[in-house]
Amino acid sequence: MPRALLVVALSLALGSSAPAAFNISGNPTADPGWYQAGNSLKNGSYVRGAGNFEYDIWQFQGGRVPAGSILTTMPNPWQSGDRVIGMGGFFKAPYSASELGWPALTGGAQNALVGPNARFVAKFGVDSGSGGNLFSPSTVAPASGNGIGSFAPIGNGGLGSILVSIAGNRFTPANAGALIMPTIATGGPVTGPDDVAQFDGLFGSTPGHGGNGLDLFNAGANGFPSARYIFQTNPSTGFLSSWEVLLDIDEVNRYPGALQSTPRGSGNWIMTIQAGSGPSTDGLITSAPLFDTPAPPAFVFAAFGGLGLFSLRRRMK
Repeated sequence: MPRALLVVALSLALGSSAPAAFNISGNPTADPGWYQAGNSLKNGSYVRGAGNFEYDIWQFQGGRVPAGSILTTMPNPWQSGDRVIGMGGFFKAPYSASELGWPALTGGAQNALVGPNARFVAKFGVDSGSGGNLFSPSTVAPASGNGIGSFAPIGNGGLGSILVSIAGNRFTPANAGALIMPTIATGGPVTGPDDVAQFDGLFGSTPGHGGNGLDLFNAGANGFPSARYIFQTNPSTGFLSSWEVLLDIDEVNRYPGALQSTPRGSGNWIMTIQAGSGPSTDGLITSAPLFDTPAPPAFVFAAFGGLGLFSLRRRMK
Protein backbone atom coordinates (compact mmCIF):
# COMPACT_ATOMS: atom_id res chain seq x y z
CA MET A 1 0.00 0.00 0.00
CA PRO A 2 1.49 3.43 -0.91
CA ARG A 3 2.71 5.32 2.14
CA ALA A 4 0.51 8.40 1.46
CA LEU A 5 -2.63 6.24 1.26
CA LEU A 6 -1.60 4.40 4.40
CA VAL A 7 -1.24 7.68 6.30
CA VAL A 8 -4.73 8.72 5.21
CA ALA A 9 -6.18 5.37 6.24
CA LEU A 10 -4.53 5.45 9.65
CA SER A 11 -5.67 9.03 10.15
CA LEU A 12 -9.22 8.01 9.41
CA ALA A 13 -8.87 5.11 11.78
CA LEU A 14 -8.00 7.58 14.52
CA GLY A 15 -11.16 9.53 13.73
CA SER A 16 -9.69 12.73 12.25
CA SER A 17 -11.93 14.64 9.85
CA ALA A 18 -12.18 18.04 8.16
CA PRO A 19 -12.80 20.73 9.02
CA ALA A 20 -10.93 20.93 12.33
CA ALA A 21 -12.21 23.15 15.15
CA PHE A 22 -11.19 26.62 14.04
CA ASN A 23 -8.82 28.83 15.96
CA ILE A 24 -9.77 32.51 16.28
CA SER A 25 -6.81 34.89 16.63
CA GLY A 26 -7.61 37.92 14.49
CA ASN A 27 -4.92 36.94 11.98
CA PRO A 28 -6.47 34.92 9.12
CA THR A 29 -3.04 34.02 7.76
CA ALA A 30 -2.40 31.97 10.90
CA ASP A 31 -5.80 30.36 11.55
CA PRO A 32 -7.08 27.11 9.97
CA GLY A 33 -10.08 27.28 7.68
CA TRP A 34 -9.11 30.64 6.13
CA TYR A 35 -7.70 31.19 2.67
CA GLN A 36 -6.67 34.22 0.63
CA ALA A 37 -9.40 35.14 -1.84
CA GLY A 38 -8.26 38.45 -3.33
CA ASN A 39 -6.45 41.76 -2.96
CA SER A 40 -8.31 45.02 -2.50
CA LEU A 41 -6.51 46.93 -5.29
CA LYS A 42 -5.95 44.12 -7.77
CA ASN A 43 -7.65 44.19 -11.15
CA GLY A 44 -10.67 41.90 -10.77
CA SER A 45 -11.01 42.55 -7.03
CA TYR A 46 -10.92 46.34 -6.68
CA VAL A 47 -14.44 47.77 -6.67
CA ARG A 48 -14.35 51.47 -5.80
CA GLY A 49 -13.12 54.07 -3.32
CA ALA A 50 -10.29 56.59 -3.31
CA GLY A 51 -8.69 55.45 -0.03
CA ASN A 52 -6.03 53.28 -1.74
CA PHE A 53 -6.05 50.86 1.20
CA GLU A 54 -4.23 47.73 0.05
CA TYR A 55 -4.91 44.50 1.91
CA ASP A 56 -5.22 40.83 1.09
CA ILE A 57 -8.80 39.64 1.56
CA TRP A 58 -9.28 36.31 3.32
CA GLN A 59 -12.38 34.14 3.55
CA PHE A 60 -13.43 31.62 6.16
CA GLN A 61 -14.87 28.84 4.04
CA GLY A 62 -17.38 27.89 6.67
CA GLY A 63 -17.96 25.42 9.44
CA ARG A 64 -19.99 24.62 12.52
CA VAL A 65 -19.59 26.22 15.93
CA PRO A 66 -17.54 23.69 17.92
CA ALA A 67 -19.06 22.48 21.18
CA GLY A 68 -17.23 23.92 24.18
CA SER A 69 -15.48 26.64 22.19
CA ILE A 70 -15.35 30.27 23.30
CA LEU A 71 -18.21 30.96 20.87
CA THR A 72 -20.49 28.82 23.04
CA THR A 73 -19.27 30.10 26.41
CA MET A 74 -18.79 33.87 25.93
CA PRO A 75 -21.63 36.28 26.80
CA ASN A 76 -24.57 36.00 24.37
CA PRO A 77 -23.23 32.64 23.14
CA TRP A 78 -23.75 30.99 19.80
CA GLN A 79 -25.25 27.51 19.71
CA SER A 80 -23.08 24.50 19.10
CA GLY A 81 -23.52 23.34 15.50
CA ASP A 82 -24.51 26.74 14.10
CA ARG A 83 -23.16 27.48 10.61
CA VAL A 84 -20.49 30.19 10.41
CA ILE A 85 -19.02 32.15 7.50
CA GLY A 86 -16.40 34.87 7.63
CA MET A 87 -14.24 37.48 5.94
CA GLY A 88 -10.97 38.99 7.04
CA GLY A 89 -7.95 40.90 5.89
CA PHE A 90 -4.27 41.58 6.32
CA PHE A 91 -2.44 44.79 5.42
CA LYS A 92 0.63 44.04 3.36
CA ALA A 93 3.53 45.73 1.62
CA PRO A 94 2.08 47.41 -1.49
CA TYR A 95 2.36 45.81 -4.91
CA SER A 96 3.33 47.86 -7.95
CA ALA A 97 0.64 48.93 -10.42
CA SER A 98 1.76 46.30 -12.93
CA GLU A 99 1.68 43.57 -10.28
CA LEU A 100 -1.89 44.63 -9.48
CA GLY A 101 -2.83 44.45 -13.17
CA TRP A 102 -3.19 48.18 -13.87
CA PRO A 103 -1.21 50.55 -16.15
CA ALA A 104 -0.97 53.01 -13.24
CA LEU A 105 -2.58 53.92 -9.92
CA THR A 106 -3.79 57.40 -9.06
CA GLY A 107 -4.46 59.23 -5.81
CA GLY A 108 -2.55 58.92 -2.56
CA ALA A 109 0.12 56.40 -1.66
CA GLN A 110 -1.09 52.90 -0.82
CA ASN A 111 -1.99 52.51 2.88
CA ALA A 112 -1.01 56.09 3.69
CA LEU A 113 -4.40 56.50 5.41
CA VAL A 114 -3.98 53.55 7.80
CA GLY A 115 -4.31 55.31 11.15
CA PRO A 116 -6.10 55.30 14.50
CA ASN A 117 -9.53 55.59 12.86
CA ALA A 118 -9.11 52.81 10.27
CA ARG A 119 -12.16 50.53 10.46
CA PHE A 120 -13.81 47.79 8.43
CA VAL A 121 -17.19 46.99 6.89
CA ALA A 122 -18.01 43.45 5.69
CA LYS A 123 -20.76 43.04 3.09
CA PHE A 124 -21.91 39.42 2.73
CA GLY A 125 -23.86 39.19 -0.52
CA VAL A 126 -26.40 36.43 -1.08
CA ASP A 127 -25.60 33.48 -3.33
CA SER A 128 -25.24 34.16 -7.04
CA GLY A 129 -28.45 33.65 -8.93
CA SER A 130 -30.67 34.42 -5.95
CA GLY A 131 -31.91 37.69 -4.53
CA GLY A 132 -30.14 39.96 -7.03
CA ASN A 133 -26.46 40.03 -5.96
CA LEU A 134 -24.93 42.70 -8.23
CA PHE A 135 -21.58 43.38 -6.50
CA SER A 136 -18.94 43.71 -9.26
CA PRO A 137 -15.33 44.87 -9.73
CA SER A 138 -14.12 48.08 -11.29
CA THR A 139 -13.07 48.36 -14.91
CA VAL A 140 -10.79 51.33 -14.18
CA ALA A 141 -7.76 51.58 -11.90
CA PRO A 142 -7.72 52.89 -8.33
CA ALA A 143 -8.49 55.50 -7.18
CA SER A 144 -11.24 56.06 -9.77
CA GLY A 145 -13.20 52.85 -9.32
CA ASN A 146 -16.53 52.34 -11.04
CA GLY A 147 -17.52 48.96 -9.59
CA ILE A 148 -20.86 48.20 -7.93
CA GLY A 149 -20.54 48.03 -4.15
CA SER A 150 -23.41 49.86 -2.45
CA PHE A 151 -25.22 47.98 0.29
CA ALA A 152 -28.19 50.26 0.96
CA PRO A 153 -30.50 51.80 -0.07
CA ILE A 154 -29.78 50.22 -3.46
CA GLY A 155 -29.17 46.76 -2.05
CA ASN A 156 -26.51 45.57 -4.49
CA GLY A 157 -25.74 42.56 -2.28
CA GLY A 158 -29.25 41.23 -2.87
CA LEU A 159 -32.26 40.57 -0.66
CA GLY A 160 -31.07 38.85 2.50
CA SER A 161 -27.49 40.15 2.30
CA ILE A 162 -25.80 41.06 5.58
CA LEU A 163 -23.68 44.08 6.50
CA VAL A 164 -21.32 44.11 9.50
CA SER A 165 -19.98 47.61 10.14
CA ILE A 166 -17.64 48.35 13.06
CA ALA A 167 -17.28 51.95 14.24
CA GLY A 168 -14.03 53.89 14.04
CA ASN A 169 -11.57 54.07 16.95
CA ARG A 170 -12.53 50.65 18.37
CA PHE A 171 -9.33 49.14 17.02
CA THR A 172 -6.89 49.86 19.83
CA PRO A 173 -4.03 47.68 21.13
CA ALA A 174 -5.98 47.24 24.38
CA ASN A 175 -8.77 45.43 22.47
CA ALA A 176 -6.51 43.41 20.17
CA GLY A 177 -6.85 39.64 20.28
CA ALA A 178 -10.28 39.71 21.95
CA LEU A 179 -13.39 38.20 20.35
CA ILE A 180 -15.95 41.03 20.43
CA MET A 181 -19.67 41.29 19.77
CA PRO A 182 -20.65 44.44 17.78
CA THR A 183 -22.35 46.93 20.06
CA ILE A 184 -24.48 50.06 20.01
CA ALA A 185 -22.28 51.62 22.71
CA THR A 186 -20.64 54.96 21.92
CA GLY A 187 -18.57 57.43 23.88
CA GLY A 188 -14.97 58.53 24.22
CA PRO A 189 -13.22 58.48 20.86
CA VAL A 190 -15.77 56.11 19.28
CA THR A 191 -17.46 57.91 16.43
CA GLY A 192 -20.68 55.90 16.27
CA PRO A 193 -22.40 52.58 17.01
CA ASP A 194 -21.58 49.36 15.21
CA ASP A 195 -24.19 47.93 12.87
CA VAL A 196 -25.26 44.47 11.76
CA ALA A 197 -28.18 44.60 9.35
CA GLN A 198 -29.96 42.51 6.74
CA PHE A 199 -31.05 44.17 3.52
CA ASP A 200 -34.76 43.57 3.02
CA GLY A 201 -35.80 46.76 1.24
CA LEU A 202 -37.18 48.42 4.40
CA PHE A 203 -35.38 51.31 6.05
CA GLY A 204 -35.41 53.80 8.92
CA SER A 205 -39.07 54.75 8.71
CA THR A 206 -40.05 51.17 9.63
CA PRO A 207 -39.76 50.06 13.28
CA GLY A 208 -36.72 47.88 13.84
CA HIS A 209 -35.05 49.04 10.65
CA GLY A 210 -32.11 51.39 10.27
CA GLY A 211 -30.50 52.87 7.20
CA ASN A 212 -29.18 49.47 6.07
CA GLY A 213 -32.36 47.44 6.61
CA LEU A 214 -33.41 45.11 9.42
CA ASP A 215 -31.26 45.76 12.50
CA LEU A 216 -30.24 42.35 13.90
CA PHE A 217 -30.25 43.85 17.37
CA ASN A 218 -30.80 42.25 20.76
CA ALA A 219 -31.96 44.84 23.27
CA GLY A 220 -31.09 42.65 26.24
CA ALA A 221 -27.58 42.07 24.92
CA ASN A 222 -27.22 45.76 23.98
CA GLY A 223 -25.63 44.69 20.71
CA PHE A 224 -25.70 42.43 17.67
CA PRO A 225 -25.26 38.76 18.71
CA SER A 226 -25.21 37.30 15.18
CA ALA A 227 -21.71 38.67 14.45
CA ARG A 228 -18.29 38.61 16.13
CA TYR A 229 -15.02 40.28 15.21
CA ILE A 230 -11.42 40.04 16.34
CA PHE A 231 -8.30 41.88 15.19
CA GLN A 232 -4.61 42.46 15.72
CA THR A 233 -2.68 45.73 15.73
CA ASN A 234 0.75 46.63 14.40
CA PRO A 235 3.24 46.54 17.32
CA SER A 236 5.11 49.56 15.91
CA THR A 237 2.16 51.86 15.22
CA GLY A 238 -0.71 50.47 17.31
CA PHE A 239 -2.95 50.65 14.23
CA LEU A 240 -5.15 47.91 12.78
CA SER A 241 -3.06 45.27 10.96
CA SER A 242 -5.28 42.18 10.50
CA TRP A 243 -8.86 41.21 11.26
CA GLU A 244 -11.56 38.52 11.07
CA VAL A 245 -15.35 38.95 10.91
CA LEU A 246 -17.57 35.95 11.71
CA LEU A 247 -21.28 35.69 10.91
CA ASP A 248 -23.57 33.04 12.41
CA ILE A 249 -26.08 32.22 9.66
CA ASP A 250 -28.40 30.28 11.95
CA GLU A 251 -28.43 33.07 14.54
CA VAL A 252 -29.54 35.45 11.77
CA ASN A 253 -32.27 33.04 10.69
CA ARG A 254 -33.60 32.88 14.26
CA TYR A 255 -34.08 36.66 14.37
CA PRO A 256 -37.78 37.66 14.15
CA GLY A 257 -38.61 38.93 10.67
CA ALA A 258 -35.26 37.99 9.10
CA LEU A 259 -35.25 36.81 5.50
CA GLN A 260 -34.11 33.21 5.12
CA SER A 261 -32.10 33.98 1.97
CA THR A 262 -28.96 34.54 4.02
CA PRO A 263 -25.46 34.43 2.47
CA ARG A 264 -24.08 30.89 2.39
CA GLY A 265 -21.31 31.03 -0.23
CA SER A 266 -21.00 31.09 -4.03
CA GLY A 267 -21.81 34.80 -4.08
CA ASN A 268 -19.92 38.07 -4.31
CA TRP A 269 -18.82 39.57 -0.98
CA ILE A 270 -17.10 42.89 -0.29
CA MET A 271 -14.51 43.76 2.35
CA THR A 272 -14.15 47.49 3.01
CA ILE A 273 -11.55 49.49 4.89
CA GLN A 274 -12.40 53.10 5.65
CA ALA A 275 -10.69 55.98 7.40
CA GLY A 276 -13.46 56.83 9.89
CA SER A 277 -16.27 58.20 7.72
CA GLY A 278 -13.81 59.34 5.04
CA PRO A 279 -12.03 57.68 2.11
CA SER A 280 -12.44 53.94 1.73
CA THR A 281 -11.54 50.98 -0.48
CA ASP A 282 -13.95 48.20 -1.45
CA GLY A 283 -12.40 44.86 -2.39
CA LEU A 284 -14.49 42.04 -3.85
CA ILE A 285 -14.23 38.26 -3.57
CA THR A 286 -16.37 35.52 -5.03
CA SER A 287 -16.91 33.31 -2.01
CA ALA A 288 -16.54 29.56 -2.18
CA PRO A 289 -19.48 27.31 -1.24
CA LEU A 290 -20.00 26.83 2.48
CA PHE A 291 -17.99 23.85 3.66
CA ASP A 292 -20.55 21.93 5.67
CA THR A 293 -19.77 18.24 5.17
CA PRO A 294 -20.57 16.12 8.24
CA ALA A 295 -17.90 13.82 9.60
CA PRO A 296 -17.99 10.29 8.13
CA PRO A 297 -19.78 7.69 10.29
CA ALA A 298 -17.80 5.45 12.62
CA PHE A 299 -18.05 2.39 10.38
CA VAL A 300 -16.19 4.27 7.62
CA PHE A 301 -13.36 5.02 10.03
CA ALA A 302 -13.26 1.35 11.03
CA ALA A 303 -13.27 0.11 7.42
CA PHE A 304 -10.46 2.42 6.28
CA GLY A 305 -8.51 1.82 9.46
CA GLY A 306 -8.76 -1.96 9.04
CA LEU A 307 -7.65 -1.68 5.41
CA GLY A 308 -4.60 0.35 6.40
CA LEU A 309 -3.54 -1.97 9.20
CA PHE A 310 -4.08 -5.08 7.03
CA SER A 311 -1.90 -3.63 4.25
CA LEU A 312 0.76 -2.59 6.74
CA ARG A 313 0.86 -6.13 8.18
CA ARG A 314 1.26 -7.63 4.67
CA ARG A 315 4.05 -5.15 3.87
CA MET A 316 5.91 -6.05 7.09
CA LYS A 317 5.69 -9.78 6.24
